[in-house]
Amino acid sequence: MQPQELSQKNIQAPAAILKFLEKRKISLDQLSEFTDPKLKTLSDPYSIVDMSKAVDRFYQGYLSQETIGLYGDFDLDGTSGLVILKEGLKQLGYNNLHSVQPHRINDGYGVHNHLLAKLKELGCALVLTVDVGITAQTSAKYAKEIGLDLVITDHHQQVGEIPDAVAVVNPNRLDCSSDLKYLCGAGVAFYFIRALSRKLTQAGLISADKIELKKLLDVFCIATLTDMVPLIKDNRTLLKHGLISFKNTERLGLCALMKKLGVQTQEISTSDIAIKLAPKLNALSRMSSEVTPFMILSETDSGIAQSLVVEALKANDMRIGMQNDAFVEVDQIENLNEKDFIFVTSKKFHQGVLGLIATKLCEKYQKPTLVATIKENGICVGSARGLEGFNLVELLQSAESELIRFGGHEQAAGFEFEIAKKENISKFFQGYFDKREALNSKPQEKAEATYWEYDLDLSLNEIDDEFVEWLDKIGPYGVDHPSPLFRIKNAKPEGFQVLKEKHFKWKLAPKIEAMLFSTNKNKDEFLDTNIDLIFEVQKNYFAGKRTIQLLVKEVLPVKR
Repeated sequence: MQPQELSQKNIQAPAAILKFLEKRKISLDQLSEFTDPKLKTLSDPYSIVDMSKAVDRFYQGYLSQETIGLYGDFDLDGTSGLVILKEGLKQLGYNNLHSVQPHRINDGYGVHNHLLAKLKELGCALVLTVDVGITAQTSAKYAKEIGLDLVITDHHQQVGEIPDAVAVVNPNRLDCSSDLKYLCGAGVAFYFIRALSRKLTQAGLISADKIELKKLLDVFCIATLTDMVPLIKDNRTLLKHGLISFKNTERLGLCALMKKLGVQTQEISTSDIAIKLAPKLNALSRMSSEVTPFMILSETDSGIAQSLVVEALKANDMRIGMQNDAFVEVDQIENLNEKDFIFVTSKKFHQGVLGLIATKLCEKYQKPTLVATIKENGICVGSARGLEGFNLVELLQSAESELIRFGGHEQAAGFEFEIAKKENISKFFQGYFDKREALNSKPQEKAEATYWEYDLDLSLNEIDDEFVEWLDKIGPYGVDHPSPLFRIKNAKPEGFQVLKEKHFKWKLAPKIEAMLFSTNKNKDEFLDTNIDLIFEVQKNYFAGKRTIQLLVKEVLPVKR
């Protein structure tokens, strides 16, 4: 559809926005889904396999007022899902609830028998997992042995047989035909609460007007953005409404964190959540703090919430130090850049930052990356990150005989192995890539380019408040709907500054500034020059005033 055709359809938007819609292939029929999605269009939660079994078991638990255990993974998806389950079940009238999470360092990912035993000791007869369990065949058997009814909700890829549980609710089960495979773990938990709510209201056991599931969508945002699932269909709808819930959140911990970081609550963006807030929460489990993200998201005392946030910021400072130390170690390792993948181990890597190291290396070398720390007993705990179109779980499956355990997503996974088997594992990995190459299906490496791929060329006079508001309407942005990138050629800055010796700032117009953060470019190149730049458009708040800020991704000097 051409921009002029959109205009004929009475879309009152700037010409640059119409061009952007065309570039993103967003038709008029889809536009309302982007600007004003309706919750009534959400998919039926019962489309997920085993949802009826799970709901029926909890219906019986409601009637008998059983004590229920909730088991969430330690990451922000599992933590957010745990909040959704605990608060959602309380809304529905479940009062006898206990929750546990594995320790990131001491336990690692998975359903652990000692935590199931703890829930049993607390009097639980029924246990519900979130964001974990699809590979818990052994723990499912253990739950049966100690008299626990186990209901699993998860979204990770199925590896092996389905665990023998009361129900395994996972849209990514091989036998599930649901269209909800894009949900994160917390999303699956939310759909379970939706289904259970329907069951209890239809049975006349609770009143629909007392249920406020929208209040759970602020933490749904955290999970969806940090787990980097596609922002399509129901995810887009829930995230759009979730951002409204976030702006009105009553969570004292979140409010305290946003205040500490100077985040504008009423103008919260997806990047604020994913880049500013989430790493501070995640740092707690990464650094083995006694404070947990669950505590911050659930705290109801203002003073305690503020003290918890202080601990989160301390943990984040520690995390940055550990991460920097790890990159110094990486630089000293020879033969890091293998032909098809990166597989690096060290005793000096802190387990809490493995995923961050893997992400950075994967981005730098554009190859699937596996990073592991070697423990004193010779067991290695690792984290893997991959590229779009490449399935890490399949790669790990190729060395299944040599691994202690593994699991995860196509582009993010975890694994454990004995250091003595590293060479054999590498051979299995290389064999996997050799087979892919023989089938001509090896992922293409990205060529290094001067410019990032961008959406449109713009002129400065096209970037105004109306343009920015429309970009907000078409959001939120993330996986499968990335933040818009634009280019301006030969812009003539009105001023140029260097801030703290590493940030560049250009004044381009009375209300428009461009910022390039943490650059190693030579400032002398940009004195008295015009510039070509690639950028995102952001709102900037300072001293109560709002301006337009261009977040620069790439910049080149142009001789005047």
